[in-house]
Amino acid sequence: MEGGGFGPRFFYMKNDKWRFLDDTPTHTEYFNYDDDTGQTHTKYVYKQTAQIVDQNKSIQSKDVAKGESKELWHLAQIPPSVIHAWLQEDPPLDIFNKDHKERLLKRLDDPDFKYLRVNTSRIGKKTMHI
Repeated sequence: MEGGGFGPRFFYMKNDKWRFLDDTPTHTEYFNYDDDTGQTHTKYVYKQTAQIVDQNKSIQSKDVAKGESKELWHLAQIPPSVIHAWLQEDPPLDIFNKDHKERLLKRLDDPDFKYLRVNTSRIGKKTMHI
């Protein structure tokens, strides 16, 4: 897996190869035209996912990233590939939507998503971060 993104560098849909469209410092974009349906699809392969996760793991500590007033804490650093995957779920989880706060905090408290956390103390419903 090159660049730390999700998935392989090329994808296949109905035996058609995804074609390169654009490359930026954060992601590579591919497109595919489906002859059967007449639909165009795009796919993003995000870079730096592995680097962000490794950085999170290296600085995880209960005292890390406290603000000087101790009112603000840096809780997590979520790679764009994970944000994108969560937006594709049913129902979508939008980390930028304040109405999704409770689901987001529950997700970040889940041990399966510990790699996204910078601060490992439990956040739960007591926090006012969002």
